[in-house]
Amino acid sequence: MTGEVGTALWNIGLFKAEDPVEFFETLNSALEHCENDLLLSLYQEKGFLAVSNRRPTFLDVPKQDQPSLSNDVIYSSPRRQELQQVATTAFREQKPIPHTRWQGYQQPLQLLLQTFSTVSDKPEDFWYRAVPFFERRKFASGSILYRREEVADGFFLLESGILKAEYMLPQLGKFSELIVEGTTCGELPFFSGTKRTSTTRAERDCVTWMLNRSRWEELQRSQADIAQELLRISLKLTSERMDSITK
Repeated sequence: MTGEVGTALWNIGLFKAEDPVEFFETLNSALEHCENDLLLSLYQEKGFLAVSNRRPTFLDVPKQDQPSLSNDVIYSSPRRQELQQVATTAFREQKPIPHTRWQGYQQPLQLLLQTFSTVSDKPEDFWYRAVPFFERRKFASGSILYRREEVADGFFLLESGILKAEYMLPQLGKFSELIVEGTTCGELPFFSGTKRTSTTRAERDCVTWMLNRSRWEELQRSQADIAQELLRISLKLTSERMDSITK
């Protein structure tokens, strides 16, 4: 940072190494960074509370313990402490999902039920028929699931990890979003048969369940009611995602 303002900020120690302050070219870039940082803190706080509470009141996906943050990391600076407090508050205010509701189901049925519980009223036996059409796929941190402008060949459910989708849209410019476990990825281009609108990579090691193009075509032929429900859900999820981006 240069200029009179930048020099003054340097002189008062705002950019000291022990508590670095990040700066960006535009306000939108700064706000996007803050949102992503808060989301990461929320995800990490979820794991921290899951380990510390022996009787959780929500459904964890996956079942294995989540990595927790050490006190040194959490409270190393006022900024980190503030992030931790925000994540803790947001996490505890989330509407809890009964821990035992789908505990006995194997993946991907458990993930289907959890992911679609707020957007579909279909019962367990309905989604059980969709299970054979999804394939388990792992992605190491840094791996690219797909690139912008590619033909969409898969719809993903994220069982564990974090994905990062980077967009370049004429009306919004360049921005990114983090996609966490228990959510979907790539639904609109896949179901609409259009090209990808983002480049999406694994921010952390990920386990996903993928519905590919050939299995989708088979699903449409053999389980038309499930295909219709997935189309309806994808439109609703896309609408909610765009609202969160543009509002």
